[in-house]
Amino acid sequence: MAKEIIINVEPTEKRVAVLVDGMLEEYYFERSGNKRITGNLYRAKVVKIMTGIQAAFVNIGLRKNGFLHISDITGEGAAFEELTGEELEELKGDHGRSRGRARHRLIEEVLTENEDLLVQAVKESMGTKGPRLSTTISLPGRYLVLLPTTARLGISRRITDQKERDRLREIAHTLPLPRGMGLIMRTYAQERTKRECTRDLNMLIAMWHEIEQRYRAADKPSVIHNEAELLTRVVRDALAEGVDRIVVDSRREYRQIKNFVAASGTRRGSGSERNGMKVVLHTARTPIFEAYGLDKEIEKAARRRVWLKCGGYIVIDRTEAMATIDVNTGRHLGQRAGPGQRTDAEQTLLTTNLEAADEAARQLKLRNMGGLIVIDFIDMRSRSNQRRVYAALQAALKSDKARTTVLPISKLGLVEMTRERDKESLGEEHFGQCPYCRGTGRVKLLETVSIEIQRALRKLVSMSAEGEYKVCAHPDVIQRLKSEDAPAVDKVLKRSGLIVEFLPITDYHLEEWHCYPTQAGELPANLEGVRPSRK
Repeated sequence: MAKEIIINVEPTEKRVAVLVDGMLEEYYFERSGNKRITGNLYRAKVVKIMTGIQAAFVNIGLRKNGFLHISDITGEGAAFEELTGEELEELKGDHGRSRGRARHRLIEEVLTENEDLLVQAVKESMGTKGPRLSTTISLPGRYLVLLPTTARLGISRRITDQKERDRLREIAHTLPLPRGMGLIMRTYAQERTKRECTRDLNMLIAMWHEIEQRYRAADKPSVIHNEAELLTRVVRDALAEGVDRIVVDSRREYRQIKNFVAASGTRRGSGSERNGMKVVLHTARTPIFEAYGLDKEIEKAARRRVWLKCGGYIVIDRTEAMATIDVNTGRHLGQRAGPGQRTDAEQTLLTTNLEAADEAARQLKLRNMGGLIVIDFIDMRSRSNQRRVYAALQAALKSDKARTTVLPISKLGLVEMTRERDKESLGEEHFGQCPYCRGTGRVKLLETVSIEIQRALRKLVSMSAEGEYKVCAHPDVIQRLKSEDAPAVDKVLKRSGLIVEFLPITDYHLEEWHCYPTQAGELPANLEGVRPSRK
């Protein structure tokens, strides 16, 4: 399985695409004016304690207050497991515990309002919600993750060789770790010596001491340590994940990446190829994302409908409560049967569902969709086929860095699952609410607006109103009132004392309209119902 990373560097944005066998699997970007805060450390002040939900709102010096739940104070590991995706074990030995780590405590017993504390951002702000915070700190290095406030050990779940796990566990127990601290052995710690791990640990401890000094020196809520920028994080993870090649279109970043990779290499070989990973500078005139067909793939990731190779398709929708993925056979009618034979419908459904399982998992990663997700597979009679589809979905989700929980296919053909995320989805980061439909994706039909206006005129007639009136509306609505609905309007105005002038206003919203007397400036209060439908 060939894995490569394509990096595009522009003045206002850096983009990273992860390709597996030439197919876009993951996409990240960072804009100069909107940098990621996950992993940053802040001197914070408790603003308000909400005992009802066992949480506190915390000022960290940003526009939105952060959210600190009791589980992120006493949870012992939940935060850094989420940040690092590592499997943890208890640290054996007398290392002690830091303040507030006992379980089953109440938030009012742990925190007080206006108290200062050190926190780490574990999730970005999403919508109206501020960033999620934790008092459990983790500092990632090349081979280790230092846990300066938590006395626990962890070993990456990606290290599957038991002998190597035992060797790293032994190294972890013999490292010069200060009292009250813990660490995680990262995937890239494999084949590393104790000396190399000790050097990495000493660097992280020195970083922690510097953070403590900055915390004491700060006199107000502010950031005191920034997590590594996007490209550094990507390259650091690439070294641990066995990426074959990195292609970048900036000479400056190319040199930085080569130096970083060379410094992290083993003793085999030389330069950036020590790790078996090549770093390539893209010098062609064609923009790098265009050369790899990535711009089109990213554009597709914003569409509701995604076509499958078999001819079927999935439809992805997001609601306030959940995301839904609907599977359809589309143009896939199965293989053409021979003379006197019938197409196997069950096989057609199975093929579509298997492809949909792979594509759904890919789209969830690519779009960074989280929360509750319901996948509506096409109903199949065979339970063994249902199990095959469920297994295919689980296999496709194994490479997802985000935590997922997947329930078996129900009798209705539905799969319920959850997926955690630490920032907004691709759609939320790339698109804003439509100002015309207000994010609903719908507007009233011309016929509906026309009937509303006719109803307003009928109300005027019922109140024995007389004189000249003006109806102002969108040109398409006025056109309908004067053509298709003209007989209905004439019937309303017949034998009344009303003279109505219909005026098309180009700047009006399709749903907006006004009805008012030509002479008087305002309608009587009891005629408010015939006024505009939008403001």
